[in-house]
Amino acid sequence: MPVSTDMGRLTSSSFQLSIPLLPGQTSLGAIAELRLNIFGTIIPSLTLEAIEGRWQSNKMLFQSGGITFEPWEISFVVDSQLKNWRVLFEWITLINNNIDIPGKVPNDYMVDCSLKVSDNYNTVMVALKFRNVWIQSLGQISLNQREGDLILESTATLYYDYIEVE
Repeated sequence: MPVSTDMGRLTSSSFQLSIPLLPGQTSLGAIAELRLNIFGTIIPSLTLEAIEGRWQSNKMLFQSGGITFEPWEISFVVDSQLKNWRVLFEWITLINNNIDIPGKVPNDYMVDCSLKVSDNYNTVMVALKFRNVWIQSLGQISLNQREGDLILESTATLYYDYIEVE
């Protein structure tokens, strides 16, 4: 039976990233997860490793290993109390703080995150689950009074093991 495909364009108006409460996290109080309003991201590329080999006197490319996932970069709106940025800061310093924590076991700082892409009617069009995620970098916040409408923004780079499309 053929599979029906909707050929309409995805015109998303909302990207929301949900990050569960991190190990050792206490600053969120009773909140069970952090939700970031993403204004820019790219669903990362993935590549199968390949080698060239011979098969019946012909050169061919064969899959030779696992999938390589590119880092995931997100741009998000920082809330008025910098709470979401501070939680990400605490996550990165949970892994290594340059004082007394030189690094931790990956299970102590990896979490599963989900990215929901919604349309103009707030209907979730696609959900991606990123498994074994950890933060690699947290971007700067520009504090400037001369810009008029000041919306604080920042970026983060996340690493993960694999993606599931729901």
